[in-house]
Amino acid sequence: MKLTLNDKIVTFYDTIDELPIKRYNLLNKYSLIDLGIGSDVSDIVRHHSRFNQFLELKDYDSLYVENENLMINYNFILSSKNIKGYVLASLIKEIDGEKVEVSDSNIEEYVDFLEQSDLTIGQLDTYTDNLKKNFLRL
Repeated sequence: MKLTLNDKIVTFYDTIDELPIKRYNLLNKYSLIDLGIGSDVSDIVRHHSRFNQFLELKDYDSLYVENENLMINYNFILSSKNIKGYVLASLIKEIDGEKVEVSDSNIEEYVDFLEQSDLTIGQLDTYTDNLKKNFLRL
């Protein structure tokens, strides 16, 4: 997939087979965080609902975990971190034809690049969802 962002042509990895192992691991890390914790208000609602279910069931171990996930989600929102941005950044292959190396140590730079573009939250959701579907192994 190619997008024009910040007047630059950004190429993303399209399939799991293209990904270097380190990048695959980075994608898995941020996809897992996005799936389990999330980073927006709808995820907070989901956590509260699960929290209440576990409270009713008196499942205190799960309740504790859900509370931790809720607190991390709040922290992401308060620190303006949208995990889907990290998922998409982990899939950047090239910018203007130059290969990029995205890692834990520099991913913030690429997330900032995405956030400073005219990419909307709807596009971010659509692109990350579509790219993740391409990466599912059956």
